This record gives sequence, structure tokens and C-alpha cells, in this order.
Amino acid sequence: MKILFACASLAAGTAIGADLQVPDVAPQLAVPNGHVLLVKAFATGVQNYVCSEGKSGFEWAFKGPQADLADGAGRAIGKHYAGPSWEATDGSKVVGRAVASLAAESGDAIPQLLLVSTENSGAGVFAGVKTIQRLETKGGLAPSPPCAADQLGRLVQSPYTATYYFYGDAR
Repeated sequence: MKILFACASLAAGTAIGADLQVPDVAPQLAVPNGHVLLVKAFATGVQNYVCSEGKSGFEWAFKGPQADLADGAGRAIGKHYAGPSWEATDGSKVVGRAVASLAAESGDAIPQLLLVSTENSGAGVFAGVKTIQRLETKGGLAPSPPCAADQLGRLVQSPYTATYYFYGDAR
């Protein structure tokens, strides 16, 4: 099955890498039974924060990610941006919604997530994605300390990396 999917993906112009092993994760980040790993992507980019006035004063409010996605060989396979959305170079897209979160293993990075698809488009590798895991996160946290009044509206980009695992139904 993986070989057929890999061939179809390569024919569509998207390299997905050969290392498609399901990661061991905590139970709250596990994908539903019946879902199979379709794509593994390595993200390198930033998490964007804007200084805003919150309930308890000024704070760095999350605005969204900006990251490039690559396969295991370092070949570009897409991009990740606010939504959260992932768009493959073949034009397919998935938008997700977080359903579970777990602190990063290092403790000084954005949390690991389990997300479900809320929207798919296109006919490529992300068209059939149902579940997404964000794992192996490094960096990406909001600045510390909180922002101040003179920084209101200021955008700060916090560099991060993560590995995204995209799952769909067994075929």
C-alpha cells in the first residue's frame, strides 16, 4: 500500500520520503484506529506573535506559523501557514483544528499537537488527510517577558522546527 501511495505521490510531483514509520506517542496524541501514515514532513520556519492588549495586560498573541515543509531528503514538499493550513507543492491542501496538546519533550518549545482535518482541497497528497500530529518540536515559543504598551502591534517571529505526520484512511 505504501509503495502505491508513494508512486502516486511522485507521479503527482510530490516527494514524500521513504521513512514512513509511525512514531510512538503518548495516548492523547494517538491517531484513530484505521488511519495510516501518508506523509512525514519536516517543518522549518517561525511562529508569529503580535503584541496585543489582553485581559490581564499586554501580551504576545499567537498570529500563526510560517514554515517550509521538506521530505527526509530535504526536498521541498510544501508550506505551512495560518489556519493552521498545510499546502503541498502539488496544490493539495489540508486545514486542521487541534484536539489534543502535550508539552514538548524539551520543555522549552511549542507543544506537540494532535489535529483533525476540517477541510481538504485538491487531488494531491494532502487531499485525503484526516489526522495530523505535530511532534519533535524545537523553539517557537512566544517571547518572554510579556510585551509593553510601546510595543503594541509589533510582530515577533520565533524560529521553530517540528515534524508533521499526516494520516488518512486505509485504502
